[in-house]
Amino acid sequence: MELFFDEQALSLMELYSSFRNDMVVLYERKEKCDLIFQATNGSIPVHSSILFARLNNIPIETLSKVFGFREKREIDIFFKWIYGGLIDSNEENDIINEIGIEIGLNEELIKQKTGIDKLKEEISFLYFDDEGKDFTIISGDSSVKIHSSMLLARSDLYRGMLLMCNDDSNKVTDYSGLSIQALQTLIHFIYFDEILENVPISVLKELKYIEDYFQLSLSSSLVLKINEILEERKLEIKK
Repeated sequence: MELFFDEQALSLMELYSSFRNDMVVLYERKEKCDLIFQATNGSIPVHSSILFARLNNIPIETLSKVFGFREKREIDIFFKWIYGGLIDSNEENDIINEIGIEIGLNEELIKQKTGIDKLKEEISFLYFDDEGKDFTIISGDSSVKIHSSMLLARSDLYRGMLLMCNDDSNKVTDYSGLSIQALQTLIHFIYFDEILENVPISVLKELKYIEDYFQLSLSSSLVLKINEILEERKLEIKK
């Protein structure tokens, strides 16, 4: 069987990608999971939205049947690949390929789904999945819907708000002072790990101010990207 793991190909950028790390931590924390699979020696909770993004053509019944004959450790390795996008060893490669083929993924598809770029591409599709957005952030007179799994993964501020939500309303009011435009910019970043072009400087500064002044972690890499854009625009103005 062809090996897809190549230690030399794993660049430092991929190994330390904040997006990938956020997704792996989401899996490891196992917060607000809405789907549970049974292995031969235990259960594994996951987020259905992540499976929808990464395995949207494979029925849950098929996954349950295959996982039921596998050890928890093997399923854990497979899901870390689903959430994190990378294969970290030859042993993991073999397990992921075996399970992948059993659930209907051929070797070429497994290869295509491996890597940070493909992970980001598939996860970003959730941005357009309005039906699956199960949580609402209210800001002033406006509101924005989002997948709770993405909030848990990508923003410490909203993760805290979500975990403190004790009712079944699946909504929270944002008192950080963010304008709706800034909130929409943040939501887009959460899904795409990129800031939209032509976002007004005032909005970028607003996001930076909220993070810096109030010490609210909006996203692990958002402020770095904001600083890069502000510096680029400053240079453009000087030209």
